[in-house]
Amino acid sequence: MIRQVSVLKRFDCFLVFVVAVLVVVMEIPGLSITPSLKLPDWYQFGAKVITYDGRKNLSVEIECRALNVPLLDLSAKIFWPKNFIFETNGFEKSSLPAKEKWITRHSCKVPTDFDGWIECYLSARPDPKAFEVYLNKLQNLSNENRILLLEEIKGFSKPIQIGKSFPLHIDSTFAIFSPPELVFSRFFPLKNRNIRLWAPKIKMSNGEFEEGLKAFSEALDGGKIPEALEILKNLENVVSRFKDFVPLSNEKNDKISIDVTTLREILHSNILSLRGISEGRKFPFSELKEKSNSLRFTCGYFWANLGTFYFSEGFAKESKNAYKKALEFVPAWPQIQNWLKDGKE
Repeated sequence: MIRQVSVLKRFDCFLVFVVAVLVVVMEIPGLSITPSLKLPDWYQFGAKVITYDGRKNLSVEIECRALNVPLLDLSAKIFWPKNFIFETNGFEKSSLPAKEKWITRHSCKVPTDFDGWIECYLSARPDPKAFEVYLNKLQNLSNENRILLLEEIKGFSKPIQIGKSFPLHIDSTFAIFSPPELVFSRFFPLKNRNIRLWAPKIKMSNGEFEEGLKAFSEALDGGKIPEALEILKNLENVVSRFKDFVPLSNEKNDKISIDVTTLREILHSNILSLRGISEGRKFPFSELKEKSNSLRFTCGYFWANLGTFYFSEGFAKESKNAYKKALEFVPAWPQIQNWLKDGKE
């Protein structure tokens, strides 16, 4: 089975990466209506890795937000991999007012290195009476559709189970929801710290891109930054011919599909990072900060690399501010947290 990985926008700085994969919804009233008619959204559900100490202790937060109606009979649980050890996992809540959110923290002991999937589950049901009042206030519903929807909400007598699978990556430097193929795991040393780059060992249906990525890694191995930059620019041209999703596989032959917009952003982030390495103090840092407004997937890496650039040029205050910004996007990043402590690793 091929997993399609698309990176969506965060809501309220909650989701660092929302990975739209394997969304499992069971017993949901309303699916039997018509394809053109569905119940208004009544919840938002997401998760993020919130803490990790770089050794064994990790915690994940699940957030449920009630939208236009209160929620009843809530519960949240994570199904961890077999080699993860947890104490308290499931949480329950009787009700959640409309427009409010419920956050649960799930902690466990984890292996030092891990790439796999965890299952986050939420159970809840919208308040039927409040939903009826809300539907009756909607102006854009025909009477016929209103009657159909009102009939459907009578079935909200039991909690509805909603599940999402998240790809979890753990190494000694950080923990993040991301497939390993998208992790910036290549380190380039700079002033006893490092810049993180994207240079995975992957297989692609497009041989030109695959060979270019190998050449990029070899250029990095030799410290040939100008050559590496030129290769990345050529890869940008290759990607400009791609459409929609790009299939790829790792060394284990696990297959995923990356959307082209995300792949373009990853390559561009690499280019900006290499420019920072090669140009040093001459690099227009203000230009780099302006680029952050258009980023979706690489925000954490962007700010971490910017912090290291500032550090390498002696801008201590700017470096710490950039590192703090990186932690807003990837909070479970002990390496950055250590760099923030008195400027020491």
